[in-house]
Amino acid sequence: MSEIVKFRDGTVIEYWETADIAEYLDIPKHKAKRLHELANKEYKVVGYGPIDKEDFLEFISKIEEANESQRLQDEANAAQIVYSQKGYSLNRFSFFVTEALSLLRNI
Repeated sequence: MSEIVKFRDGTVIEYWETADIAEYLDIPKHKAKRLHELANKEYKVVGYGPIDKEDFLEFISKIEEANESQRLQDEANAAQIVYSQKGYSLNRFSFFVTEALSLLRNI
């Protein structure tokens, strides 16, 4: 389980093992082990040792940000495909729609 280390300068660091990661994320231990390994590589921890809790939480945050970015990109790509499939052209109506949307965004 987690280990709390207190240094002479007053710094306190909590280190997590795979079991702590599994519990925190509520995932099976084999998945937690793989995440632990990946986080250790990212933070240059040698071997399979425990990882600083804050480093691991930062690692998970980066993963969540990348996931959200990918989701938004996928949605944008899907919207572009739908837009292209409908064969919109720059005609009089689409000009009005574009102008109306511009006005509504400024509200």
